[in-house]
Amino acid sequence: MATKAAEYKTKQVYLADGAAVAKKHWLIGTKARKVNPCTIMVSAQSRPMRRAPMRVRRVTDKPLDLDKHRGMAAQKATDIRRILADVETNARDLRDRQAAVESQLLSTPAASWPEAAAKARYVLSLYTAGLASDDTHHRDLVAAVLADLARLSEQN
Repeated sequence: MATKAAEYKTKQVYLADGAAVAKKHWLIGTKARKVNPCTIMVSAQSRPMRRAPMRVRRVTDKPLDLDKHRGMAAQKATDIRRILADVETNARDLRDRQAAVESQLLSTPAASWPEAAAKARYVLSLYTAGLASDDTHHRDLVAAVLADLARLSEQN
């Protein structure tokens, strides 16, 4: 096996003039390459460089839809990322608005019973949102208190 590997590494590539160019095994295929004596080898430096044809495109205000060039799986993944980004943005906006409402509720005292009832409704709705879905006892209690607040607010 060692002789076969040594033989494989010693194969040489010859140019048209018969000069050995390389002894690298990856430059040669499994069979020895034959070079046509009429072949003229030209180095890459002596060739003039070709330029790729340039396409001139007009600048427009219409955006380019890159999604149509992607596969269906990539399009779905992109849609999911966009939707998640929108959800996160909406959740952040909701938290900001909720913080603004809560700071306003804390900064000014209630001037009447209906305003105090509105603050209590808000606090009870926050409490209800945090309850487990199977905690029906506390949910019923909150519903009864909200009904009492609504009834007493209408009487005044």
